[in-house]
Amino acid sequence: MRLLALLVLVAPVSGDVTRGFDPGRPFEAGRHRGVDLAAAPGALVRAACTGPVAFAGRVGSSGGVVTLRCGP
Repeated sequence: MRLLALLVLVAPVSGDVTRGFDPGRPFEAGRHRGVDLAAAPGALVRAACTGPVAFAGRVGSSGGVVTLRCGP
């Protein structure tokens, strides 16, 4: 019997991609290992986990950033 898996990815917020993913080589410094999305202030954002907020604020000129602690 053969199973077919379907993966559906949903963006955490509606908005244009302002900076894409750049994995580079493993552990290479200076790479962008995420995707930046433009959203209106106050927009609801879906999270990948229910962990506590580890950081919320501005980082350089990139705008607002929220980082969640997902696990130990």
